[in-house]
Amino acid sequence: MLHAMWILFAVLMLSPGLVFAAPCTRGVDCYCDKVKNPSHPFFDSSLLMCEDWEAPTLHDDVNFGGGPPNWGPPYDHTGTVAYRGFNSYFQRTYGGSGGAGWANGSPGAPLRGVTCNAGGQGCLLSSAHWRSDNLWQANSAANSGTTAAGNVIYRNGEFQNELNVSDPTFPGGSGVFDGNQGFAHRVCAGNVGGAACLSGIKGASFFPGGAKRTFGITMAVAYASNSNASGVWNNPWKHNEWGVGLNDGIFLFHNSDGVNSKIPFEMFMFGTADAAFQAKIAAATKTAAIFIANGNYFAYQADASYTQAIHWPNGTWGCVRGYFQNLGLTNASIQIFLTTAATGIEMKIIDISNLDLTSMNHAAPGGYDAFVWNAYANANQGTPGAVPSTQTTFRYEDNIHIRAGQPVSCAQIGFRASSSPPVGPTGLLVSP
Repeated sequence: MLHAMWILFAVLMLSPGLVFAAPCTRGVDCYCDKVKNPSHPFFDSSLLMCEDWEAPTLHDDVNFGGGPPNWGPPYDHTGTVAYRGFNSYFQRTYGGSGGAGWANGSPGAPLRGVTCNAGGQGCLLSSAHWRSDNLWQANSAANSGTTAAGNVIYRNGEFQNELNVSDPTFPGGSGVFDGNQGFAHRVCAGNVGGAACLSGIKGASFFPGGAKRTFGITMAVAYASNSNASGVWNNPWKHNEWGVGLNDGIFLFHNSDGVNSKIPFEMFMFGTADAAFQAKIAAATKTAAIFIANGNYFAYQADASYTQAIHWPNGTWGCVRGYFQNLGLTNASIQIFLTTAATGIEMKIIDISNLDLTSMNHAAPGGYDAFVWNAYANANQGTPGAVPSTQTTFRYEDNIHIRAGQPVSCAQIGFRASSSPPVGPTGLLVSP
């Protein structure tokens, strides 16, 4: 029996698929706790935003009526008479912009909290969360008025709660990227019951001190294993945007129709991209990517050195870093890098410098003032000629770190390019 137990232990030790991210204690040693702690090596005095999705109120029915930093659960209306979700973590932290929530009169028989009765847009600004037992009553269009829950918070063992997708993998393990839980943009299938399945803008994080021309971002991202099959890529799929009301997709985006090898590196910023701007592109220093002057916007995409199916397969975590310098000036530069288990090392996706961006509408006045949560899929909004998705799918995000300067490393946020199985115990004896 003892020998069998040691053999089982060795098998567990040598099975990287059974490894999970180390748990953390919110407010003590989760990633953003370290970044905000002056005594920790990760402390960042240039921090613009950090989000690790570890607030327990994002997942559990706890802290109703609570204040910062965790606030209340998704249905918490504290501070209002009937604005459902007004005191939720997401609403209090990021504001909300109608990405998903509750319409007036819903839910008719609330399991928690109150029925939304806020007038105007109802309670659609309070981004609601899908939950396996539907305790928040935001899972479907029928429960939430004109939209369905656009967010999910997962813990290990929960990724299959709604449909059969695999746990996203990272080198040496799978599941939640780091800590106890992680965030997913939920894009439900097509036009459910005649109502738009909206996973649009859900709120924003405004940068302290206003707009920035130079900043770096590091974050972990994964796409559900059914991403291609879902049809979400049939038409443009918006990713997180930069600048409130500006809609620039400068860091991860899908700006074309159909699955292609460049996904999700099809970025752009709006502005006057005419023949004169084409000359500016020609004069810039270009190391990697494709750069296009396209009338009213400047597009930059991954080149042939990157192929999504090879370098970043669906169902796998990747770490993406972006470094934007002197945006809106005559000497701007943009670098974007990817690290995955498939790349093995950090891969340069975008690299352009000495570029004149003075004609870009939103970068030129002073840069960008906010990071905006978004997962709006054009295919599901009734756009003429668009093909709605047929399966619900997800974009997972974790350990988002934005700072006024060079981005932190992937290793710091918890991503290793490759891993070896842990060394098992030695000297074991096995009976014949």
